[in-house]
Amino acid sequence: MFEGNELHYSHIYNQFIFGNTYPSDLAILNEKNINVFELKRSSLSNDSIAQIEKEIKKHLYYSLFSGRLCAKNVRRFNFYLISLKDNRNNKIRRIISGKYRGARRKIKESRENNIIFVDYSIENNTLLLEKAKFDH
Repeated sequence: MFEGNELHYSHIYNQFIFGNTYPSDLAILNEKNINVFELKRSSLSNDSIAQIEKEIKKHLYYSLFSGRLCAKNVRRFNFYLISLKDNRNNKIRRIISGKYRGARRKIKESRENNIIFVDYSIENNTLLLEKAKFDH
């Protein structure tokens, strides 16, 4: 999805890579990129906005200072929000995108900070992941 993300040079962690009180569902790290995958079991709802905003801020900000990261010159932070495919997600995604932009503006770092929405569905006992199609 992102050129130069260098996933083949990455290490995968499940929780607590950013510190004991900062778990994420999955973090894939290398010298120049941080990829955080936040997994939601269901579709997005108004009730999930506050928790997702908290997760965004936690990872976005703490990733700047974590002593556990192997890289000090991170050039890209990607926050993947994975949720059950549902056409009603788009309204919530617009709200979450706004919250992400607000949190990102507070960072004076020179790295690129992205939010990527991913839909999941299950067809014929197969998990399917696809980038969500919606206008930011």
